[in-house]
Amino acid sequence: MGNDEHLSRARKEIQKHIDQQELAKKHELQRRRIEIAAKGVKAYDKKNAAEAALAFKSYLSILEDLKGAPEGGLSPSHFDKKKDVAEMVLICGVLWDLVKLYDRTQSADKYKEFQSYLSKYIAFSRGMPYQRMCAETMRKYIRDKRAVHMKEVKDAYKLIANGKCFVATELEDVTDYETLPRLRIFRDDFLKNQKLGRSFVAWYYKNGPKLARVCQRRSQFERAILGRFLDAFAKVAVLAIAVRLRSKKPQ
Repeated sequence: MGNDEHLSRARKEIQKHIDQQELAKKHELQRRRIEIAAKGVKAYDKKNAAEAALAFKSYLSILEDLKGAPEGGLSPSHFDKKKDVAEMVLICGVLWDLVKLYDRTQSADKYKEFQSYLSKYIAFSRGMPYQRMCAETMRKYIRDKRAVHMKEVKDAYKLIANGKCFVATELEDVTDYETLPRLRIFRDDFLKNQKLGRSFVAWYYKNGPKLARVCQRRSQFERAILGRFLDAFAKVAVLAIAVRLRSKKPQ
């Protein structure tokens, strides 16, 4: 056996050893990432913001390493939407907690991180099987008036909610939590079932964004009044549908 053959074998053995080490490292990282994410959730629940942020960032960093993504470059394209859906839901949860943690900051650098995590949350939510769940999470956050950077959060919510209830969405923080679902019922079960109603829906879809911008420019007091009016209208509308349906039932 010549020296070249010995050298070739030695190289193959070394490469095999390297590959085994890399595989073992990958398996260890896969195991640890869940533990680290869970650690972050526990710290968040205990209101330990620094520890939670560190754990969440470590989790995302491990995924970047596993997926071969650059720092801060993890995206939905690194995952299979069907096979990796559980992981992607976890990523969304981590990103949302990071959004809430950095929403409290007034620092310019921290604000950039807030925007980055919010953008990633949008990217990992839109078009996914769990998009509605992500939108509902944001809706509750807005409704409870917990957002400091309310405009940014509401703009993100509009992208994820992907709906056309423009005015109700704009007034989400000053309306009852059942108002938006009630208005959607009114639209789908009443307006869309008659010609005049369909015409109104078409008009609203065209002009709704302008009306929403008008609401956005109103004072908080005026927005609160509009919110109360919308609450009352939504309740009456759904009640009217219920009465109408009961009257149509055979006696």
